[in-house]
Amino acid sequence: MVLYLIKMFGVSLGLTLMIEEAAAWIYGIRRGKDFLLVCLVNILTNPAAVFLAWVWRMYMPDGGKFLFYLVAETAVVVTEGKIYKAYLLEGRHPVWVSLAANGCSFLLGLMIG
Repeated sequence: MVLYLIKMFGVSLGLTLMIEEAAAWIYGIRRGKDFLLVCLVNILTNPAAVFLAWVWRMYMPDGGKFLFYLVAETAVVVTEGKIYKAYLLEGRHPVWVSLAANGCSFLLGLMIG
């Protein structure tokens, strides 16, 4: 079970970092400190979101899965958007950076599996 969780968290975080860094690049982020910020913010938010999703899948009925993901992703976007607004050196619309990056990450996660 421990190996499963390590793999689950590691793969999720690794893919999220790649996707969201690429989305930030596409959005126009170019400074190294801003890429580091995107990385650190995802290290903060991704494990929490993945853990909550895992607990939800383990103990809750499937019926509320869409609503759970909607609430969890909204919380992640709002949290990341506030951090980006406070610390991002580039980017005129930090919440849009968060929304675009998380949208790409979430959709690719749905396609993978």
